[in-house]
Amino acid sequence: MAADTIRGDGLFQAHAALAALVEDQEQFDEARERRFSQSPPSYRSRSGTTTRTDSPAPVDEALDNYNARRDKLYLDWLASKAAEQFNAQSLEERRRIESTGEFVGADKSEFGVAAERVRERWIEQGIWDDKWYQSNLERWGEHVDNVPLLDAPWMHEVPLDDDSDTDDDYSPANFKFGAKRKRQKTEEETRQKAERRAERQRQRELTRPIHQFNYQVSQERERLLEERAQEAGHDDPVKRYPPDINTQAYTAVKDRWVNGGLWFEKWGILPGMTWLHEHNFDEVAEELLGPCPPPQPAVPASSDGSSTGSP
Repeated sequence: MAADTIRGDGLFQAHAALAALVEDQEQFDEARERRFSQSPPSYRSRSGTTTRTDSPAPVDEALDNYNARRDKLYLDWLASKAAEQFNAQSLEERRRIESTGEFVGADKSEFGVAAERVRERWIEQGIWDDKWYQSNLERWGEHVDNVPLLDAPWMHEVPLDDDSDTDDDYSPANFKFGAKRKRQKTEEETRQKAERRAERQRQRELTRPIHQFNYQVSQERERLLEERAQEAGHDDPVKRYPPDINTQAYTAVKDRWVNGGLWFEKWGILPGMTWLHEHNFDEVAEELLGPCPPPQPAVPASSDGSSTGSP
C-alpha cells in the first residue's frame, strides 16, 4: 500500500529535505534561527498612531544580506549531491509529462514514470550506481524505491574497491590446516584483473562534473539538431546544421546548471573535477562570500519609538 512505501513526490522531497538535516545539522539550525528570531515589523493602528513591539530587532542590512547569501550558497552546496540532482531531474521530467498531457497509465503515477526515465538515462550515461538501492534496503527495509536517497555518494566519491578480485588471489583452503594459500596468478589473469580495475576506474570518473557536463551538452546538441530537422526539413543543410549549434547546446546546459545551483563560481569555461558539496562548506563560504560582517550595535530608541542620535 502507498502508506507503507516511500513513494510519491511529497515523500521523495521529504527525503531530500531530510538530507540537509543529516548532512549539516548546525547549518540547518542557524538558518532556522535566523528565520524565526526576527521581531515582527511595526504597524499603524486605526487611530493613526504607530505601534511597535516591545523588543524591536535592530536592522542590520549588511549582516542580513550576508546571511541570505550564505543560505542560498548552502542550498547550492546541497544541490550537487546525487539524490538532489536525481530529484531535480525527476521533477523536470514530471513537468514535461504534465505540460504535454502525456498519459502514463492508470496504474502509474507521473512522478514514478518520471523517476524511472531519469534512472534509465543515468544507466545509459553510466552514472547509475546499483549500490544505492542496496543501501536503501539496509536503511529502510524492502518497501523502498530504487532511487538515490539522503547522502548517496557519486561513484567517484567512493574509493576504488578491489575486494571483488581478492578471492581469486588465493587457492582453496587446505583441509588439514584450514588456511588459504596465495597462488601465483597467470599472465592472462593478471591482465584481466588490470582491465577490470581500469574499467571500474573509467566508470567512476563519469560521475564527475566535467564528464556529466560534456555528456549533457552532447545530448542537448542532438536534441537541437533533431528539432531543427523537423522545422527546416531535410533539404536545407544550413538551417539543419547551424554553425553555432555547439554554442547553443553549451549555453543551454550551463544555464540549467546555473539556475539549478550546480555551477561552482570557481569554475572557468568548463566545470572541474569535483562538485561543490565535495568541498568544506565553511571554507567555500569564506572564499566566495568573505568573512561574516560584525553585527551593528543597537541604536537606542526614544520614548516615541524613533531612533535617537545624529542624522
